[in-house]
Amino acid sequence: MIARTTIMAFGTTIAFVVLAGDVLVSCRAADRAAAPIVVERDPHQSVDAPHAHPPVEVFGDPIVTRLPVPARDPRRVVIDSAQRVLIADAAAGKVLRVSSSGMVETLAADLDEPAGLALDSQGRLYAAIRAGGRPRAGSVIRIDAADSTTTVLDGLSAPTAIAFDADDVLHVAVAGDESILRVASPGGPTVVARGIESPSALAHHRGAWHVASATKGTITRIDADGRATIVAEGFMSLSDLAIGPEGELIACDEADTLLAAVGPDGQRKPFLPVPAGTRAIAFDGDGNLVAASGQLRIVVRLTTRLSVPCPHCDQRIPLRIRPRRPQPDTEPDPI
Repeated sequence: MIARTTIMAFGTTIAFVVLAGDVLVSCRAADRAAAPIVVERDPHQSVDAPHAHPPVEVFGDPIVTRLPVPARDPRRVVIDSAQRVLIADAAAGKVLRVSSSGMVETLAADLDEPAGLALDSQGRLYAAIRAGGRPRAGSVIRIDAADSTTTVLDGLSAPTAIAFDADDVLHVAVAGDESILRVASPGGPTVVARGIESPSALAHHRGAWHVASATKGTITRIDADGRATIVAEGFMSLSDLAIGPEGELIACDEADTLLAAVGPDGQRKPFLPVPAGTRAIAFDGDGNLVAASGQLRIVVRLTTRLSVPCPHCDQRIPLRIRPRRPQPDTEPDPI
C-alpha cells in the first residue's frame, strides 16, 4: 500500500511517502536539499493492525506565513483559545485581532502606547498602557468589547509587560519603578520584586516568575519567597519570554535573529531563527511560533509542527521540522 502527501509553501516542498510500515519523508527547500529521513516500523505489520504514530522529524526551514496585519510597531503578541493572534501595536495605539482566516479586527483604539498583553483563564484580554513612560501615567486595562475598556490599575510609571500566574493572579512589570507587582483583589497591588532594571517581559515557568531585563541582558527568577536569582545573562536586548511547546523557557533578543531555549542552569540552546528585529513571540495551540518584528513591521507565523494523514487508519502522523543541521567544513583551517 503506497500513499503520498505533498505540502508546498513558500518555496519549501515536503513530500511524504508511506509504504506498508515505513515512512519516507523528504524535505526540499529553495536553497539546498535536506537528506531524506526514514522512520523504521515493522515491515511485516499488517496495515489493518494497531500501530503507533511517533513524530517524524526532518531538518529544514520553517514554513513562514506573513499575517495580513498593518503593523506599525508590534510590541506584544498573544494567542487566544480560538487560535486568533492578538497584537499590541504601540505606535498605532491599537490592539488588533487576526483570525485563522486572516480577518483583522480592531479591539481597542486610541490607546497611549499599548506595550503588554495577557489573557486570564476566562479568556479576557488585558493590556499594559505604557503612556510614553511618563511618571504615573501608565495603567493596566481590560478590553471588554470593541472600544470598551475597564481600568484595572492606574498610576504606573511605564508598565511594560503583564502576565497571569497559575492561580490566575495578574502580575505587572513596571520599568519606571524597576519593580514587579502582584495585583490581587481585594487589597490592591503588592510588590513582588524590586531592582530589576528595565523589565521587558514576564513568564511564569516551573512555579516561579522569570523576568527579562532589556538593558542588563539578564533573566531573573523570582521564587515564591521573593528571592531573586539571575539564571541567564549575556543577551543584548531581551524583549520577550514565552513557554515553548515542550515546556521550555524561550528567550527573544531583539538584537538577535535566533531564539534561545534557556535551561534551569541558565545554559542556552539555539531554538529557532526569526526575522530581524523580532521583539515579541507567542506559541499557538499546535506549538507553532508567531513572531512580531518592529524593525520590519511584520507579524509572521513560523510553522514547524504539522501532521500528515496515516494511510492505514484515520489518525495523523505528527511532523516536526527542526532547524538545519550545521554544515561540516569542507576546507581545512588556514595555517
